[in-house]
Amino acid sequence: MPIDDRTLFTERQLAAPPERVWQSFADAAQLARWWGPDGFTNSFEHVDFRPGRDRRFWVVGPDGMRCWNVSRFVAL
Repeated sequence: MPIDDRTLFTERQLAAPPERVWQSFADAAQLARWWGPDGFTNSFEHVDFRPGRDRRFWVVGPDGMRCWNVSRFVAL
């Protein structure tokens, strides 16, 4: 996959079973509880991790500012 100025790759190791980590990302209700900076809330519209699909959600700041986000998933 070509890397450009609009592509972000992240990696992190967690002390939890892979199934639990996956569920914390795949279940929108769980994801909304921990995703993003402290003081922000999330409202997930759609989460589909299949290649070519996406995750769409609002992040709402402590000041009420709403930021729309879309993450597209690809197979590497």
